[in-house]
Amino acid sequence: DSDRPQDGHLLTPDLVARLHARVLEQLLDRLGAGRIDPACPTIEYPRAVAVGHSMGAMIAVWQQARWQQFEALALLGFGTDGLPVFLPPAARELMPDSAALRAALPELARQMFPAPYPQVGGAGDGGQLFGSKQAEPAAVAALNAVRDGLLPQPAMLSMVPDNVAPEAAKITVPILLVLGERDLVAAPVESAAIYPESPEVQVLDLPATGHSHFLFASRDRLFEGLSDWANKLTTMGVEA
Repeated sequence: DSDRPQDGHLLTPDLVARLHARVLEQLLDRLGAGRIDPACPTIEYPRAVAVGHSMGAMIAVWQQARWQQFEALALLGFGTDGLPVFLPPAARELMPDSAALRAALPELARQMFPAPYPQVGGAGDGGQLFGSKQAEPAAVAALNAVRDGLLPQPAMLSMVPDNVAPEAAKITVPILLVLGERDLVAAPVESAAIYPESPEVQVLDLPATGHSHFLFASRDRLFEGLSDWANKLTTMGVEA
């Protein structure tokens, strides 16, 4: 139900990250001033930890590289290897030149996604889209009920190899990578290597799990892992 421009192609990855950064800045200011809600106490020094899944994780990496607002990042189902098999020929031809590919992103996105907010195919039984037929049917049905259109340019960038690798190389805060066994992401060791400046990259593997982690029985392990990681942050001087 959020507001949206008529042309979804106007929402570039940088603009989306910039909007997120502005909203977060206002939230932290209001938390610090006790102006969020009467029931919410004032937090004298509010700090933020990002939790993002898939394209949302990609935007969180971009946002952190540009504005350094987060004390730590939990990145679920995300890596910079992209999904080149789904790219059109024109994009694959530019893959050796990442700068040229980024420059061509607006036009490539319009070619691949002519609609302003393109719809992806139905999730069906949770097979190909989510990486496993072990997804729980009720969870798949619930997710299908709230599906919405894609943002063309961020969606296109997420499929490009090394999509936000330059930004990932600038991250200097702790990172938790959560990857399903049948996820759309490269092996954990390869994923961790793209954050060379992070003081700690922890990997949480979810067995028998596809891309949409919440659809699988391993979500209990996911929630416990996130909780343990958040508690560990406090011992590292990060107040989550």
